[in-house]
Amino acid sequence: MDNSQTLEVNVSPGEDKRFPCGRMKGPPARKPLILTAALITVLLFLGLGPIGDLPQRTHYASAMIMALVAMACSWYGHSSTPGTTIYLKEV
Repeated sequence: MDNSQTLEVNVSPGEDKRFPCGRMKGPPARKPLILTAALITVLLFLGLGPIGDLPQRTHYASAMIMALVAMACSWYGHSSTPGTTIYLKEV
C-alpha cells in the first residue's frame, strides 16, 4: 500500500527550490506522562514504602494497571492516518 503523495514543482532554469521534510513532534506532555507512569509502575512493582504493606497480589495488580496507563500515554497524540506526522515546507 503506497500512502505517498506526488508533489509537482515547476521552476525556471537556474532557479533552486528546497523542500525540507521531517516528522512533527508529538504533544509536549507526552514524554512526562510516559515517564511518570513508568516510574509509578516500577515503584508499585518493587513495593517500596507503604505500598509494601499491601498484599502482594494487590501491588502487582496495581503495577499492571499502571503499566497499561503508561502504554496508553504513549498513544497520546498519535494518529492512525498515514502521513499526518510528516511535514514538507518550502524554504
